[in-house]
Amino acid sequence: MNNQESAQLGIGAVSGSRFQSAYAQYWDMVKDIIDEEGWVYTKEAPHMLDAYFEGNTGKPIEFQKSFGKSGDNPHWLTKGSRWRPSELS
Repeated sequence: MNNQESAQLGIGAVSGSRFQSAYAQYWDMVKDIIDEEGWVYTKEAPHMLDAYFEGNTGKPIEFQKSFGKSGDNPHWLTKGSRWRPSELS
């Protein structure tokens, strides 16, 4: 990733390379849709990408549903549930 690509993502080169390493062969699919903490939102990603990522890379993921147990409405609700490789937690 070059600096221009990092700037477009709003993340630094160090974070970008960390994200690229975490997402491995899925980097090209997520590089334009991850947020500054490395989350991929399900409404912005191909259907079931999280399951394919976990199954094909063998890396565990952290997954957060749109609504919490109490029915709260997080600010990221409009983008759907989100996931990221556990190593980014």
